[in-house]
Amino acid sequence: MSRSRISERITEWFHYAEDDVAPQDTVYHIADVFERMVLDRSLQLNVPYSAFVKALCDGTCTLYRAQMENKDVGCPTKVANLPKGWTPDVENIWTDYVNTFHLTEEFWSNLWYEIPEGVWEAPLPRFRQFLQSVMPHYIQRDLDALEREGLVRQTSKGEFVDAKDDDEEDGYDDYAE
Repeated sequence: MSRSRISERITEWFHYAEDDVAPQDTVYHIADVFERMVLDRSLQLNVPYSAFVKALCDGTCTLYRAQMENKDVGCPTKVANLPKGWTPDVENIWTDYVNTFHLTEEFWSNLWYEIPEGVWEAPLPRFRQFLQSVMPHYIQRDLDALEREGLVRQTSKGEFVDAKDDDEEDGYDDYAE
């Protein structure tokens, strides 16, 4: 099948309403609920809402195509609009923080409770799990929140490190006695 034919097939699938719910409708509903719930927790998206919706639509279509071709699909690896000084270590701390305090099991249960399951989801059993793993990439990272919680601290060199990490030099010499 040609690339253009595959593209047409995916576009048709995405916009076709089976039982009055098209994949597009579900994705928009998920985006609306997720944004509202994130804002309710004093967090925000790291991209404009329209870019967030486009990313979820593209991800859903990519998942559908991967299913058609019997392939796997991964999550995004790059996060937009990272604060200055953000490191992979700080990202790990952020992930623990946001999953512990904000994106809890209760958060996800409440989100999915609000989203009626469409008939179109049956052939894509990993759809909800996939979007659940993608959406946190679109939450704005916040060093101030991590500092307020005592999870990171800034060294004398201006770098952010794990607050429990005492290996960072803060400008003082340690002398062994």
